[in-house]
Amino acid sequence: MSDRELFSPEYRYEVNTYGDPDGSWAGNGVRYDNVADAEAGAKDLYARWTTVKHWRVIDDMDKVHVTGPEPMDVNPNQERGPLTIESF
Repeated sequence: MSDRELFSPEYRYEVNTYGDPDGSWAGNGVRYDNVADAEAGAKDLYARWTTVKHWRVIDDMDKVHVTGPEPMDVNPNQERGPLTIESF
């Protein structure tokens, strides 16, 4: 068993924006203890950023666990909620 298998996995989300080529993903250094928290972070960013086309949750071994939004929900003109000072 490898050292990585001895520890609990960490999860993160990545996004693909309208300016990115399909299949190109970007993320940051934020890590979550479980898939649900990482998914909540991805959905929060999706609600605040108007350029997010797709998001996904992956683990530290780069295995994809959940993706979104559903293809029929992808619409660049879709209302994403009010813009607030906290969005920046």
